[in-house]
Amino acid sequence: MLRLALFLALVAATLTPGSAAQAFNGRFQGGGTINFFSDECVNAGWIENSAAFMVRFEPANIGYNPDRSLLAFFAMDRAFAVQIDGNFTTAFQPVELYQILDDAYFSSARERRPTQVRFRSMYPALIGAETAETVRIWGDIRNFAGTPGCRVSFELLLQQQN
Repeated sequence: MLRLALFLALVAATLTPGSAAQAFNGRFQGGGTINFFSDECVNAGWIENSAAFMVRFEPANIGYNPDRSLLAFFAMDRAFAVQIDGNFTTAFQPVELYQILDDAYFSSARERRPTQVRFRSMYPALIGAETAETVRIWGDIRNFAGTPGCRVSFELLLQQQN
């Protein structure tokens, strides 16, 4: 009986995927907050000290992701996403902005005053298809929600999904 139990355990271990990296797809999901709304944001109607969101991050060229990075924020009454060719960096970069607040809105990275995003810090600093640990990202957005001069910060906790 002991041999049968050992044999079944060995068969089960053989059929189980060898590592978590094989099952990951490059989508990091979790949550975060947007905070530190500048006066321009408050004047445009953002009255929160902070706003909580579910978040999805798809970094370029990881898993099934193309050579574009997507960062999307979802709440009960609003959603927005920013997208950029390549990867986000520590420098402010113009992004494409897609949002649904009171109405649908799109802003190109080529606008005169585009929305800009930077990652101030990310831990771990390098992520890939095999990253299984929780990823923390701290960043900033300029011209948030298409509002000139509106600046916010964000803090995210994300886990790669399979």
